[in-house]
Amino acid sequence: MAQCSRDAPYDNESFLKLINTEFVNDIENLLSRSSAKLVQNFDGMIPKLKEREEEIDKKFDRCNNKNHARNQVKNGMLGAKQ
Repeated sequence: MAQCSRDAPYDNESFLKLINTEFVNDIENLLSRSSAKLVQNFDGMIPKLKEREEEIDKKFDRCNNKNHARNQVKNGMLGAKQ
């Protein structure tokens, strides 16, 4: 064990164990929250993308169209006489 300072002993093995424990806890938390959302919103089943693909595409297109129009207005291009 190497001594970094007088008040904090440092040990590589203990440090790696702590980091790995924190990582496992974070992954466990992510899985727990994700599974809770699946149960809450999708009756515990992972939704198939194909079933929602069209809905997602429409939302994406609406968002893109709004952003494109907003950018044209900002740039003075929308409504300008040609």
